[in-house]
Amino acid sequence: IANPTANVVILRSCEWNGNQPKAWDAELLESGENLPEDLKRDILGARRRILFVEGTTNSLDLPLYTALFPELSVIPKGSCNEVVRAVKGLRSSQEHHHVQAFGLIDRDDRQPDETRRLATDGIFALDVCSVESLYYCSDAIEAVAHRQAVSLGCELGAMVVAAKRDALEAIGNDIDLAQRMAAKRSERRVRSQIESLTPDWRTIIQSGECLKIPSTIESSYPGELARFNELVNAKDLDGLVARYSLRESRVFDKIAQSIRCIDRADYERMVVARTREDEPLADQLKQRIRPLSDLLEAGRNQLAQEQ
Repeated sequence: IANPTANVVILRSCEWNGNQPKAWDAELLESGENLPEDLKRDILGARRRILFVEGTTNSLDLPLYTALFPELSVIPKGSCNEVVRAVKGLRSSQEHHHVQAFGLIDRDDRQPDETRRLATDGIFALDVCSVESLYYCSDAIEAVAHRQAVSLGCELGAMVVAAKRDALEAIGNDIDLAQRMAAKRSERRVRSQIESLTPDWRTIIQSGECLKIPSTIESSYPGELARFNELVNAKDLDGLVARYSLRESRVFDKIAQSIRCIDRADYERMVVARTREDEPLADQLKQRIRPLSDLLEAGRNQLAQEQ
């Protein structure tokens, strides 16, 4: 927007009568002095509802969430902090536009109180640790295996069993994977605890030269390590994928190989394709990102009634 004081008319759709335009769906975007330029650009050309997600245009978030919510404009914003900033920026400037903004971020071991506070601002944390947990959950594995079984003439049940068996074997063969995964979750918990102990500006003023901050923080590592091993012993692949970021292991590659995909990227493309084509799979994945999916569905129905 070259002129910061200019108003912009957004033409979102057109109703046709044969070859002639009959009506336009137009919206006036006022100048909005409090709206940052990047958010103005996000609004231009977007649908009435925007879902901001983490990552970049090349990350796994964008194609899967676009397939799950085709009626939304899904926009990657990089870090979770940028997602939060974008959603809050648009929601605080509703008088300048008619766009509904939502955000979806990784849980990153956030505590329930924090996730509830974010939800009140339209920002939702995944119930699973990251978007890979959706790509490699049992629902997605079985959906891709079904397509492969039909295409290649393989036995569906055997492929699914092999995928889960090989994934669990990869976890067991990675000698220090349990320690790494437990330590990384504990690291996030420690970082969260430290941030919660950081005093606000009022406390800093009152404290003068000396700030009193606890010198020891309880580590969750022993309990997290026990939890990881319990899930392995129970052969709970869904639980492991949901709770731990296994992208640095061989687990995802083994799943792709067992289902006869060329590689992991090929498997992930097939998950997106199946999500677009297979409504039951889309519904199953949406169940894993509630309550955001429930809220978006309610909003979609409301918009349909208004139109």
